[in-house]
Amino acid sequence: MKQLTLKGRLVLFLSLLIVFSTLISSFFYQRIHKDNAYRQLSQLSMQSLASTAAAIEEKLSYINTFSKIILSNQDVQNLLRNNNAADQVEYMRRTNRFLKELMTNDSKIDTVHILDNQLNEYYNDRVITSSYRHVMSVNYDRHSRWNEDTNTRAGGAIYRLNGDDFYIYNSRKPFVSHMRVINDLELQIKLGVLILNVSPQVFSDAYHGLDISEDTTIVLLDRNYISICGTELQPSELEQLIGTFSGSETGTELVNFRNQTHLVSYLKMPETEWYLLSLTLLESSILQQDGYRLVFTGLLLNGAIIFLGAIIISRSITTPIAYMAHAMSLAEKGQLQIANVHTSVPELEKLRNGYNTMILEIQKLFERVVREERFKRKAELNALQAQVKPHFLYNTFDSISALAIMGKNQRIIEMVRALSSFYRNSLSNSDEMIKVSDEVELIRNYLSIQNIRYENVFEVHFEIEDETEDLLVLKLLLQPLVENALYHGIKPSDRKGRILIKIWKETDNLIMMVEDNGVGMKQEVIDSLLKSDTTHHIKSFGLRGTVERLRIYYNIYNILSINSTPEKGTQIIIKIPLERSDGLYDY
Repeated sequence: MKQLTLKGRLVLFLSLLIVFSTLISSFFYQRIHKDNAYRQLSQLSMQSLASTAAAIEEKLSYINTFSKIILSNQDVQNLLRNNNAADQVEYMRRTNRFLKELMTNDSKIDTVHILDNQLNEYYNDRVITSSYRHVMSVNYDRHSRWNEDTNTRAGGAIYRLNGDDFYIYNSRKPFVSHMRVINDLELQIKLGVLILNVSPQVFSDAYHGLDISEDTTIVLLDRNYISICGTELQPSELEQLIGTFSGSETGTELVNFRNQTHLVSYLKMPETEWYLLSLTLLESSILQQDGYRLVFTGLLLNGAIIFLGAIIISRSITTPIAYMAHAMSLAEKGQLQIANVHTSVPELEKLRNGYNTMILEIQKLFERVVREERFKRKAELNALQAQVKPHFLYNTFDSISALAIMGKNQRIIEMVRALSSFYRNSLSNSDEMIKVSDEVELIRNYLSIQNIRYENVFEVHFEIEDETEDLLVLKLLLQPLVENALYHGIKPSDRKGRILIKIWKETDNLIMMVEDNGVGMKQEVIDSLLKSDTTHHIKSFGLRGTVERLRIYYNIYNILSINSTPEKGTQIIIKIPLERSDGLYDY
């Protein structure tokens, strides 16, 4: 295989794919045909359920109309409204006659029960034709379920199997209870409750005339999944079927029932919260193959498999190329990386090896350029440091001159001693990096010199963490910042100045801060000081020179930040990476 060219590999793989796809196409067709048959049968089953639901809802609509006739009858209204015993006898007689006539003309309603708000019942039965009135001796809690449900329906009806166990009958024959509130037609206040009991046969007769397959069984369940009608299933069998759709509104499922495959379809009737369930035995004929469809499906599968194979083969070629293209795009952004591409195609191996050789040569060239650039930056840094040191010396001599003019000879002696100590410490070590503790000592000497001249003009506070004292920083790094705070911040203000020098460690950085309460700076001045423009540092040896020294040595452009508010003060923060403060960094 490794000796084959790209063209030979494509031909061989495509041939194998065609043979393989032909062998498995018949298997996939059988599955597709079965899924199509299942889909069609599911649609027919749901259509049958919808027709059955419509027939049952028609019966429910009739019962609902029947109940409206009763609750709107004037004699029934007067019977529940009136508390006069003499009048009630007459209204009871009229109501009894009305119910008898109504029940005689209708064969769907078995019993009618009228209850007032005190649970007094007015009862009419098809078999027991006498009517009477009595106080029901029952626990009110047994009425809570249906009673609360009727109250929340705002006059609408609810349907409960066997009246939610409200009735006690010797017969086990089930019935469906239609329950609703009777409101005063004028005042719309509750007068009582109307209950109509109907035989489940009424609903089973509603869909027996529909065109339903003989292999299909229709089951009507109430909201608690209890059978109302239409089933001869055992309780365990019914429980198995209910488990396929419990909690769902509608759908179809394939189940293994009585060791045969059945289609279970279910539909929830929103008005009553009942479920219609159909159980259909799947005949073996739906799995029979059709020759034309077999060929058509086989061709489609062959094409799909060949297309998939072509994608796999092309990926074996294009994936290595894509990796190399990604490596090239990174090289354009300056990230030179070797292309670790694994491929067995000879042409791609040559391309990869040639590219990696080129990258290695470029990396060597960059390393050479970087070394030369470091020497150049080192020279620039030395030049800047040579300019910063005389700058401080000139300012110090200027202070000594001022003291001489004022005739303060003792102060001159103190200042010269402080200056001598300052330069002894700064020049005793030729290294450009010194410890933080030594840098702080230089600042103390410098501020001692300035305190001699500007007596009671400012005060200084030091907050130095002990663990930072042995870290290395550029020599004379803080002195230009302190000098700037004194001359440009505190001196122009009319109040006593305060300078805070704080050094601490924060995660992976050494933080050095110089803060004053002087006159502050405007934002445009800050932007000018931080501007990366090497043409300005020759004319400004203070803060701008410090910025350039930091950028040249640490090769970081956001190492220093300035926060200042006019008339409130200035805060300068230097953030130095700790790996650049341990003496390991060098040009």
